[in-house]
Amino acid sequence: MRPKDSLFTLLFLLLSFAFVFLAGEVTARLMDLKPRRVSPPRYLAWNGEGWTEKGTWGDGHIKRPSPLPRIEMGEYVPGARFRIVYSSNPRGYFDADGGVPASINSMGLRGPEVSGGGEPGTFRILGLGDSFAFGLGVRDGDTYLAQLEKLLNEGPEGPGFEVLNAGVAGYNTRDEVDYLRHRGPGMNPDLVLIGFYLNDAYSERTFYSRGEGGLQPLLREPRGLAKVSHLWDFLQYRFRSRRLRKSVEDFYRSSYFGEAETFLEDPGDKKVDWKKA
Repeated sequence: MRPKDSLFTLLFLLLSFAFVFLAGEVTARLMDLKPRRVSPPRYLAWNGEGWTEKGTWGDGHIKRPSPLPRIEMGEYVPGARFRIVYSSNPRGYFDADGGVPASINSMGLRGPEVSGGGEPGTFRILGLGDSFAFGLGVRDGDTYLAQLEKLLNEGPEGPGFEVLNAGVAGYNTRDEVDYLRHRGPGMNPDLVLIGFYLNDAYSERTFYSRGEGGLQPLLREPRGLAKVSHLWDFLQYRFRSRRLRKSVEDFYRSSYFGEAETFLEDPGDKKVDWKKA
């Protein structure tokens, strides 16, 4: 092929690609085809004078370091009040600003004040767990532990039940064991209820680095060519989201199903504590 013909072919291919991309861009704009990004929730802490936004720990107004040495995810500050504000409100459950309030009592538990040792004649249940038990995204009275207390007291054996919510976002089973060993006796529970989720055998940092950390590129605003091209933004978002989904699915399959026996015997660098779990 002569140099002139090669140049013509290359130019033709470039123009064809540009035409296809331009047609795709026009179609994407007409169809408003772009990723639906959901910003991570914001945490507003009450500092005694007003609401401040200082991250999930609220600059010490929501969470503080735990005195128990092995717990990395801290503990709730007794008496804390904070709001979790979401970027959308599809079911109309949140407040007008998209927020939902949460309150911590003087014992560091979610919900209203309770007596230290429990009332005489009351059957006390201590609920442990992570963000599911704590109830991120719902009001104090709508957590599953609060609903359990309500159902028990409305049942044939009630009233006379009290359910304490000691759930802390980010805790795993090891953290809950340490909490129970050091704090549980002072609460005098008749029954301990532990909420378990699949990642509770891991440290929070380990699981984050294995998959959840990949969410950040999906949440941030578009950059580079994606800022000006709807089509490119959509394509690169789909590629990243598929890759992240596959990574998380592979992680769960290898950890709990296909290679479970090997994995439980030799978890490698994943810092799994199944004995405690």
